[in-house]
Formats: sequence, structure tokens, C-alpha cells
Amino acid sequence: SEIGVEVRNDFSGQGVMLQGVDPERVLILVDGSRVIGRINGSIDLNQLSTQGVKQIEVVKGALSTLYGSEAIGGVINIVTEDPVHPLRVVVEANGGAWLPGSKYEHDSAVPGHVSSQSVEVQSRQGRYGIQAGARFEDNGLMDVDPSDEHTDGSPGETKFSSHGKVTADVNDEVRAIF
Repeated sequence: SEIGVEVRNDFSGQGVMLQGVDPERVLILVDGSRVIGRINGSIDLNQLSTQGVKQIEVVKGALSTLYGSEAIGGVINIVTEDPVHPLRVVVEANGGAWLPGSKYEHDSAVPGHVSSQSVEVQSRQGRYGIQAGARFEDNGLMDVDPSDEHTDGSPGETKFSSHGKVTADVNDEVRAIF
């Protein structure tokens, strides 16, 4: 946990606030490139793969002169590892459900489910490396009826994201990243 960094859950997903500035004004980068796909103005952190993350750099404060109005609160750069194995595949699957009357169900009339799957492939052959991944998330029906006392979220939604990275060693000191 970092001081001044707060992860907030809302109808857009999981966004990050820096020093009290809303997620719409926090720029998210992966290996220095902007992450696209804002929902209601913010990036859903759940859509970003945690596989192969080397470090997370957080710069707080207004950086709008360098990056535009998206960076008024600051910038978060997620740095990924370079591929080192001849071939590496990581597959993750998570899921769950709640049924009417279960202890996890706020409104016993509404069932729901949540599932996520991701795959990450890395390969290194000589001077060249490649990294690619995809993530799929499905959130089933959630209760949004304001007439009952247990309104707890948004209607079901499906999200898909993908990423890729290619590296090439020019010489012992220079690596190109695409």
C-alpha cells in the first residue's frame, strides 16, 4: 500500500485515485504506452494482466504538461518483464456464483456469477522476444433495482482486453521494445 494511492470500486470497475484525484485524471501506462479503453472516464485495473509485472512506478502530482489532462492526478507506469524463456505459457481461470438464498446474496431474489480467464504467452529466441496475452471477464446479473434495500451494483457485463510486447536486442547495451 502506497500513501496517497487508493483503489476505488465503482460501476466502471476498479480505478485508482492519486492524492484524492479521481481515476479519470490518472494516466495508466504499460511499458510507457497509454492504456486505452476507459469506461466512464477511468481505466478498469481488473482488465490489466498481473502476469510478468516487474515493477509499478507511481508519479504523483500534475503531469499534464507532459501527458495532457489525463495526468492531472499523476501517472502509473506498469513495467513488464522481458521474455527470457524459450517458451512460457500461463493460463488462469477464476469463477464463482451466488444463488437465491445463499449467505453471499444480498437480495435473495437475484442470482449471479463472475468469471475471468486469462492467457499469457512469452517466448525468447536469440535476440528476439515476444509477449502476448488476453483477458476475458464476465460478471453476471447483479441487483440494481433501487426499490429494494439491497441494491448492490451494475447489470451484468462482459469485458475483453489484450496486450503484446516485442523486444529485440540491438547490441549488449541497447534493447528495442515495440
